[in-house]
Amino acid sequence: MCNFELQNKLLHGSSVKKPQQIVANLLTDNSIDDASGAKEMLSGHQNTLLSLSGDGAYDKFFFREFLGSEIVQKIPPPCNAVVKIATKAAPVPPYLAQRNQAVERIKEVGSKD
Repeated sequence: MCNFELQNKLLHGSSVKKPQQIVANLLTDNSIDDASGAKEMLSGHQNTLLSLSGDGAYDKFFFREFLGSEIVQKIPPPCNAVVKIATKAAPVPPYLAQRNQAVERIKEVGSKD
C-alpha cells in the first residue's frame, strides 16, 4: 500500500502479484483516511490478496474485518494497543486474531517506537 499527497488529494495505490505492478488506485481528497481509502480501492479484490502490508494507519477494526482472517495482515498495531479479550457474550472475531498476536509479540519484544 502506498499513498501520495497531491495538492490536498491522496492517491492510494496497491500492488498485487508483482512488486510495483499497480492493480488498483483511488484518488481522494485528504479527508479520507488510509484505511477507508484502501477498503474502497480493494473492494472486489479480496479474493486475489494473500497478504496486505501497511503502516499503522491501516490498523482499524473495520478494515481488518473487511480483509477477513484468510488474508495475512501485516499491519502493526500501535505500541499502546491492547489484546481484545473474548467474553461469552462477545467472542473475539477471527479477523482480530492476527492483531492480537501482533500485540502479544510487541509486548514480548518491544517496538521501534
